[in-house]
Amino acid sequence: MDETFYHTLRVGMPPAGGVRFGIDRLLIILTDSSDIIDVIPFSTYHESQKSN
Repeated sequence: MDETFYHTLRVGMPPAGGVRFGIDRLLIILTDSSDIIDVIPFSTYHESQKSN
């Protein structure tokens, strides 16, 4: 095993952060949808459950 990698595992990874923008949110913007259910292709949420 690589010594540097082993040392990193022993010391621990420094705090990290980031920003994630999901494809579903991007599709909402691109299709001008008002609900995420409209852009999820395999949703288990049925149209009859959608509140108007």
